[in-house]
This record gives sequence, structure tokens and C-alpha cells, in this order.
Amino acid sequence: MTLTDAPSWHAQAACQDETAELFYEVFHESAQDRVHRQGAAKRVCATCPVRTVCLEDALADTIDDQAEVRGGMTAEERRTLLRERAVALAAPTGPDLPGMRRGRVESAATLALVADMRAAGHTLAAIAEAAGMAKDHVKRFARRRHATVAVEIADALAAAHTALMGAPAGAVAA
Repeated sequence: MTLTDAPSWHAQAACQDETAELFYEVFHESAQDRVHRQGAAKRVCATCPVRTVCLEDALADTIDDQAEVRGGMTAEERRTLLRERAVALAAPTGPDLPGMRRGRVESAATLALVADMRAAGHTLAAIAEAAGMAKDHVKRFARRRHATVAVEIADALAAAHTALMGAPAGAVAA
């Protein structure tokens, strides 16, 4: 892809002024250096106004472009998200699930919102307060890696993201 072929949202990306090496795997990089580099790249993505568009573009990309961090997720995290989406599509949804009024949605996008808020320096207590949830519930959700989450929780955390980050959370719930 040439620069003139780039989608219009690229010009708004927070990574425009960063070096490409921040987002790509470095040959012979130690595990510790990789973790630090990925963390730095994810912090840039956490401030990006087009992160969700970038992530969806990365997920739709059928060619592995070797970019390790895109849309705030590593290549492995993106592969996991794609698997979770496949599981979520196969899982029953709707009001027939016990205890759920409106059903369930995939959890990866909501987990990414929590990660964005944490990367911006918000505590679990502040996130919980903004979401109207107990801190322990937010902590347990962030720690678990279930494929789906109750729509009510996804909605509450998306609202907290908007309140704390000042930007729309993007399409979290279907």
C-alpha cells in the first residue's frame, strides 16, 4: 500500500509521529524489551482517536502485515479476539440466557476499553465509580478472559470510558 492508498483515518492516527520500530517486532529482541516496546506502542494506541477503526482494519486484513501492535493489540491478541468473535457468534444470545436481560456481546472490545482507561492512568476504583459498578466486579472482569460479557456490563464500561476519556468508546455492544 502506498501513502496515497492509505485510508483517510490514517492521517488522524496517534502513531503518525512515532517510529515504525515501536509497532513492529524487532529481530533478536529480548522478552523484556518486547514487553516494554509493546507497552509503549499500546500507550500510543490508547490515546488514538481512531484506535477502534484501526483495530477493525487490522482484524479485517487477510494478509498478516507483520505489524505486531495495531489498534492497541498485539498480533496474538488480535488472533485471540478473532477466535473469541467466532465463539461469540456460535454462542446463544438474547434474553433467554439466565440472569441476562439483553444478552451478551464479545468481551474483547470491552476489555480493550478497560485497558485504555488503565493506560491513561485511571484506577480500577475510578473506572468502577464511573461505570456505577463495584471495584471488585471491574477487577474480576479485567482479570478474566471470557469470550462474552453481559451487555449491561459492556454498556456501563463503555459509558465509563466516555466519561473518563472524553471520547466515544466506539461500537462495543451489538
